[in-house]
Amino acid sequence: RLVDAKEMVVLARIQGSLDKMQVLARILAFLDRLIRGQEPDRYLWKIVEESLLFLESGDFTRDSLNDFELLLSLRVLAQLGYVSDSDRTKYFSSSDSFSKDGLILAIKRALKESQL
Repeated sequence: RLVDAKEMVVLARIQGSLDKMQVLARILAFLDRLIRGQEPDRYLWKIVEESLLFLESGDFTRDSLNDFELLLSLRVLAQLGYVSDSDRTKYFSSSDSFSKDGLILAIKRALKESQL
């Protein structure tokens, strides 16, 4: 469950971009699916808040928005405890580059683990 939520007036640059709005809609739907029945989690809210500020901060290509969505999805799943230790280490503790396909597989494994 999200806690410490507050109104944020950062949507002007997001609302001005169809691609950003589509990514935001998918992220919010994903969060809605995952947080039902969860305990309050201030860090999860911080992740969401930082993500909105990031989306607001600049102009992005469609590919970079898709990458952002993948990384945010894995970050949320990790915060909720659905990402394996090996994937957590690989994607959050290493500066090595990794493939988008590997990231998608890590998300799929985490979703399978969550039974969602």
